[in-house]
Amino acid sequence: MSEPDPLDTPATAARLRALHRRDALDDDRLHTLLDAAAHGPSGAEWAGLLDRALLAIGAGLCVAAVIYFFAGNWADLPDAAKLGAAMAAVAGAAGWALYAPERRSGRVALTAAAGLTGALLAVYGQIYQTGADAWTLFAAWSALLVPWVLASRDEPLITLWLVVGTLALALGMDQGALRVRDESLRILVIAGPAAAAWLVCELLPEPRRPARWFVRTAGTAVFAALTCVGFILTLDGFDGGDAGAWPALLPGLGIGAWVLGLGRKRPIDLYLASIVWLSAIIILTTLWGRVLFDGFDAGELGVLLIALAVIGEVGVAAAWLRRAWQRGAR
Repeated sequence: MSEPDPLDTPATAARLRALHRRDALDDDRLHTLLDAAAHGPSGAEWAGLLDRALLAIGAGLCVAAVIYFFAGNWADLPDAAKLGAAMAAVAGAAGWALYAPERRSGRVALTAAAGLTGALLAVYGQIYQTGADAWTLFAAWSALLVPWVLASRDEPLITLWLVVGTLALALGMDQGALRVRDESLRILVIAGPAAAAWLVCELLPEPRRPARWFVRTAGTAVFAALTCVGFILTLDGFDGGDAGAWPALLPGLGIGAWVLGLGRKRPIDLYLASIVWLSAIIILTTLWGRVLFDGFDAGELGVLLIALAVIGEVGVAAAWLRRAWQRGAR
């Protein structure tokens, strides 16, 4: 891994003190820069965060209000009123998004309209009783969102689209449309949309990458799935259960090595690196416990040995993360 340009690395307290030890900074300038590096968010930044949070919560409550309106008044509404109200809600939210596409409220309204589209499909299915399985609702919903996603390329809308697509896959396997026998392979299929999104984010150049929260959310979903698969295979795989999923762990090892900096040029993401280490600790501890209790019947001594192993694993992870932070990880 190539060393990052010092001018591109964050001005952390550790780096400032290292420069001071090399006589690159005097005492007065060191204290000034330490105060600047430790400076927290300003009042305007807190206000902006509160504004975004309240706007998102308000949009979510509006979508929930529409859904509960239909649930509470379904028997008293004529069919035309049900469809008309759902279509009016979608049109209103989409109309505001078209009117103010660059404003934050417009982008939130677009995501709300996408959510209300699912409610409209559910209302249509309940009125006309199409007889389709539940997974087809989410599949149709996901397909209808594709033009919206391509047109807006807005991270919250893409997140909703990925969630809907994931639900379609999960329900499709549960209802027999997709036949996947092994439980671990089912988990990997469900994590497929998040894995594809995370891979695209990693391949994009830095100026075109989505917001960091989106990349981290997709990466967390990927490593949560890989951790579950590793846990299942550690418990059952040696006995032949879910043996077909063992090859899937090889790409998982490659993804983990990539996140930890092997072969990548951009700075390491400390959050995702922490997730990788947590996943490794869970799987290795489970494997160590199975060796102790199933192989040697260690009893109470096994509990002590597992505790010592966890302490050692956490210590190694903490030392690595600290060293990565000192080298410019963010």
